[in-house]
Amino acid sequence: MQHRFCVEAVDRTLRDIREIKEPFGGVTVVLGSDFKQTLPVITKGTRQEIVRACLTKSHLWSGVRLLTLVKNMRLNSNDTENVKFTDYLIEIGTNPKEDVELPLEIKRCKSTMDLLFKVYPNLNVEEVATETYLQERSILSARNDDVATLNELAINHFPGELHEYLAADKAIEDDQPIKNRGNKTPFQMARRQFPVRLAFAITINKSQGQSVKYMGIDLRNHVFSHGQLYVALSRCTSSNRISVLLGNEDDDKTTNVIYLEVLL
Repeated sequence: MQHRFCVEAVDRTLRDIREIKEPFGGVTVVLGSDFKQTLPVITKGTRQEIVRACLTKSHLWSGVRLLTLVKNMRLNSNDTENVKFTDYLIEIGTNPKEDVELPLEIKRCKSTMDLLFKVYPNLNVEEVATETYLQERSILSARNDDVATLNELAINHFPGELHEYLAADKAIEDDQPIKNRGNKTPFQMARRQFPVRLAFAITINKSQGQSVKYMGIDLRNHVFSHGQLYVALSRCTSSNRISVLLGNEDDDKTTNVIYLEVLL
């Protein structure tokens, strides 16, 4: 979910450009959101600060006309198990109960290696690990450290040779001359880069908006923010294609975090 300041900035810009004082300069704006999903990220923010960043706390909210989704198009409605899973997802997204039990149709894994090969079977076979194969699968975790560990594990089993490339920076010739005046006058420089990361595993927050056929979820470290468990479980198109690694294989429960004050 976007921070409310982003939406308010668009509102001010349209009012200024169109010279109309109505919300968004009189332009009809369609906003899409699911308040059961994760909220704006506030670095080291408290619960109150995160809630205040939501659009519902904006002065614009009073002018919003609310339309509610009535059918989940992500899941196959012809499958009885998936219909039950849809109801389960709604419960996960709205019930503030902290300890929740996972459905039996979700596969349990015993280790990170087991999780990896349930989601990416035959990953080490070059003919199998095609572009389509990789696009249909993903592993989610709440924490960057766990994501990095899973990606390293995956790349070690990926077919082909491993190469390391080193980058070197160099100055670009500019039309503006730079002279040393000896008085320590500052000269501003900007660095632009486009980091590329492995995505066999990604964080739950980055997975919002995605749909995959096969999903793995690493829950050894529990979710820690509103909507993370709901997002993780709802990325897959079928509940029986989800695999989960829990902190204790003898326990079918995990932690859920819900902020009731942001739900509509």
